[in-house]
Amino acid sequence: MGLFNKIFGNRDPRFTELINQISSLEHDLEAFGAGNDAPDDKKLDDAERFLKCKFPSAYRDFQKKFGGFHLHVKQEVWPRAKAYEVGPYWYFIYGFVILGLGGSDIPENLNILKATERFRSEAQNSDLIPFLKELGSADYYCFTADGRIVFWSHEGERALQETDFCSLVLEKIRSLQTNKERKKKLLNVGDTAGWKPD
Repeated sequence: MGLFNKIFGNRDPRFTELINQISSLEHDLEAFGAGNDAPDDKKLDDAERFLKCKFPSAYRDFQKKFGGFHLHVKQEVWPRAKAYEVGPYWYFIYGFVILGLGGSDIPENLNILKATERFRSEAQNSDLIPFLKELGSADYYCFTADGRIVFWSHEGERALQETDFCSLVLEKIRSLQTNKERKKKLLNVGDTAGWKPD
């Protein structure tokens, strides 16, 4: 833990909890990050200048460890929805991505610079920086220029969130794990239409 604290500091115990949670993911979840291509402070500073924003410190620390990040439940555990399938919102959310930086081969769907450019063009939101997207949803969690978190709905609505980066990501991991068990239970019963509303 000493080297971890030396590299990332020990400002926020939730950041340590987040890293521990990711390090101990269950076997039916898959995670991908930038690995050795995770950005350094200079790349993050350049991204802030380009996007005209200030990233929260926990997001910067997360980027230095993982870069762009993708987490999903394996398809054999959580089969993807078919066209016109009906169910509650959670039924379709099988993972999430945290947009960020990486090497020159970072996929576009993980690249915060490309995603922000596309988001600003398509959604006409010149002041928001998308950073988290649930897989199966058209909505984003975004940073404001000063690092606050906003939920942006594909219907054009915005809602300022009373949370921080670590708390939000921890909540998304826990929610994914809970819903994975709900989905497995439905599949074991063989009744995917038998979901109960929350």
